[in-house]
Amino acid sequence: MIDFKKQKEEWNQVVRERKYRPSFFGFPVHADWNFLLSLFVVGLVLIAIFTFNTYLNVEELSKADFTGRVETTQINKINIDKFDKILKRIEKN
Repeated sequence: MIDFKKQKEEWNQVVRERKYRPSFFGFPVHADWNFLLSLFVVGLVLIAIFTFNTYLNVEELSKADFTGRVETTQINKINIDKFDKILKRIEKN
């Protein structure tokens, strides 16, 4: 048969609070969890701010009018003789 009294004693040993619990930051264990949770929340807030900022930048660029800023040059005459000389020098080497 199962000895319930013995199992209860073993369960109490597992459930009982230990005198020493390792902690990450030197605080009590519940403070470590609060610290890790707060770091997680701060990380999520920073990610949300970065995402919103990037979204605003993309929206601003998509609505911008760049027609006045583009510099265009027209090539009226191409010097074919110059390019022929360069091509002949390359072919010799």
